[in-house]
Amino acid sequence: MSRTVKTTCSERTPLLPTILHHSPPPTAQSAIKRSAEAILLILSTSITLLQALVLYAFDYAASPPAFLCQLHLEPLASSLPLAILVALPIPVILVVEIPRFTREEEVRFARTLVLFCYAVGSSWRALLLSGDIGV
Repeated sequence: MSRTVKTTCSERTPLLPTILHHSPPPTAQSAIKRSAEAILLILSTSITLLQALVLYAFDYAASPPAFLCQLHLEPLASSLPLAILVALPIPVILVVEIPRFTREEEVRFARTLVLFCYAVGSSWRALLLSGDIGV
């Protein structure tokens, strides 16, 4: 005795549950928040690109470019990998957990802020580890 089960599924029904969000009309405060988010994203991207340039020039290239040698970035390049790895777990946890303790419309801004703080913090930690500045 064999039992067959027939299921019907329309092509129009989604496989995953969907939630419709009704976003409020944009206000002046949301425009300011979007511009602040864009500025933070640009700043964090530029800091990260500078870190990548320093790491590549001093750790992976055959000889670093002359303009970077004149800036005396060798100590920064030696301490940057450690500073990046030491600071990594906290931002990863924060980015994952931000939706739990912020409002839904603030999640993007909070994640961008965490990314910016991570980029600044890892650069600052690398400077402190290199010993070039005394605090």
